Amino acid sequence: MPLNLIDPKIHRHWRRYSAQMSLGAALIAATIASTVFVLFISPESESAQPIHALGGHTLAIIVGSALALVVDTGVGTEWITAAPVIFSVYAALGVGLTMFLMAATNTEHPPAAGTALAIVAHGFAWGSGGVRRAGRADRSGGSPGAPR
Repeated sequence: MPLNLIDPKIHRHWRRYSAQMSLGAALIAATIASTVFVLFISPESESAQPIHALGGHTLAIIVGSALALVVDTGVGTEWITAAPVIFSVYAALGVGLTMFLMAATNTEHPPAAGTALAIVAHGFAWGSGGVRRAGRADRSGGSPGAPR
């Protein structure tokens, strides 16, 4: 049996995978760009302090990853397929919980909420160093929350 390094589905649906990859990268890039904007435009502001920038994004990664792992379970995928509004609930929960934890730990950094949203929206995988590069189309056949 030959070793297949590239999933055969990518050959059939390369346009979909490319679009989702660029969307995921754009969401993460937007949160990082927002952080850079805050750091350079108002370096004296409280949200530009290292504890806020690093702490906020760290909390967002933890919350987003935990919710993305729940979504990636069989039950989570079934719920999203059955009722696409469930995905919106997951996304709102990720952003809201991140905001609450940032306020509770005094690490408020507004762009970090986008990090949680990006990770919930595009999934999490240990092998790719965090955010899954091809989104969820590899298992569900479409974008998150899209009915089959």
